[in-house]
Amino acid sequence: MSEARHKKPDGVTEEQEAINLLAEAACSGDQKAFGLLIEKTQARLFRFTLALCGNRQLAEDLCQEAYLKAFSRLSTLENGKAFLDWLFQITKNQYLDHVRSKASRTVSTEDEPIADESTSSADFAEALAVHEALSQFEPEDRWLLLLVDLEERTYREAAEQLSITEDAVRTRLFRLRKEFLQKWKKD
Repeated sequence: MSEARHKKPDGVTEEQEAINLLAEAACSGDQKAFGLLIEKTQARLFRFTLALCGNRQLAEDLCQEAYLKAFSRLSTLENGKAFLDWLFQITKNQYLDHVRSKASRTVSTEDEPIADESTSSADFAEALAVHEALSQFEPEDRWLLLLVDLEERTYREAAEQLSITEDAVRTRLFRLRKEFLQKWKKD
């Protein structure tokens, strides 16, 4: 685990603390802080969104839409401490809206590869296999797996995002991880 993701005794990482401070400044109207907030979070949000949808162009579009929506609704964020969770929630909702829309039924999300020229063939094959296994899950289930396993969120944080109990998150993740491994081995 990198130093930036090392958790302090209160469970907040140094990276989360920096994001929280920037979010509080942005909520107070500091547009420069919002720009810095984007710089701090864009790589994580893109990685998460790419794993969620499996399409580089769609992931870029969803991230851009999420930041636009976040900026326009920044005044509704009660405190900066929840910014990253709020941003992920916005992105998930944008993706679910995309999936539900008529356009998503007529345009394949498999049009573009999920990697580019800088990706090794082994990394590309693994990313493709992970995406293939994840694509077989419902978007909400895929989001939960990514939130906890990729973003390293706690069960409590995931439970708050989904408005369910921690026990429900544990049970659901147990089932989802088991299904993921079956799908992974099958592929």
